[in-house]
Amino acid sequence: MDQLPKTIELKLSNLCNLRCRMCHSIDSSSWAKDWHVVNDFMEEHNSWTYRRNKELNLKEKPLLSGFQDNEKWWEDFRQMAQGIDLIEFAG
Repeated sequence: MDQLPKTIELKLSNLCNLRCRMCHSIDSSSWAKDWHVVNDFMEEHNSWTYRRNKELNLKEKPLLSGFQDNEKWWEDFRQMAQGIDLIEFAG
């Protein structure tokens, strides 16, 4: 990028004890046990989320967290953090 962002929102994992209706398993680990209820709907109406859920195997392994042991993530973050004025943590 020519210019680094000034604000960044970080979702460090999808660990969540809520299953908000505007959410899905990529953002909330609690959705894993109820995914079968919305599976067909998501396949038809939200194909990106449906495909990504399958790719990540979130039904069998519902927790997403890939930053701890990911040196590339930390390298990218260190580079971007130089110009950051605000970091918001979500999730």
